[in-house]
Amino acid sequence: MTEIIETLNNQYPGQAHQPEGPAPQEKTFTQEELNDIIAKRLQRERKSWEKELADAKAKADLEEVERIKLEKLELEDQMKQSNQAMQNKLIQTEAKAQALALGINVKKLPYVLKLADLSADVVLDESGDVDEAQIKTAIEAVINELPELVEKRKAAPKAGTEFKDKNSKVMTKEEFNKLSYKERIDLFNTNPELYKSLSK
Repeated sequence: MTEIIETLNNQYPGQAHQPEGPAPQEKTFTQEELNDIIAKRLQRERKSWEKELADAKAKADLEEVERIKLEKLELEDQMKQSNQAMQNKLIQTEAKAQALALGINVKKLPYVLKLADLSADVVLDESGDVDEAQIKTAIEAVINELPELVEKRKAAPKAGTEFKDKNSKVMTKEEFNKLSYKERIDLFNTNPELYKSLSK
């Protein structure tokens, strides 16, 4: 208030402005009161700093928890991708084995695998294992559509006793001795190993 009066006196020098009523007395403090005021202010500031520190720590802890959760999700995703890759390799390996067993030409094997429905939902059972029967069914479906993919196998050359009639039994030494000369020559020409073993 004294500042206002001084400002008015400076602006209007001919007129003196006096404050109305008694002049305010300055308040004085004892050392004890001053120490008490400072202690209260420091306590308020300390509480404010402690709250800020606790908030910062909680935020850091929360960030750490979030970081750990994110790392966990990333690891789970990597594990899932790794399992999927492993399942795909198992499916491909089983499909190759089934295709070769069904007579697919080795050179045409990649085409058969691309044409067959080998998706995981089709060829995996409830426990997530490869279902060989489903893979075989998928390969057979491709073969039914494109039978030219099956390799034409040549019959293995016959040897030894395979020339004999399937219904006939193995010849004994006594039966050999009862054969005529012409029958022995036929046996020699058709099955020389048997002829040698019986003629000794």
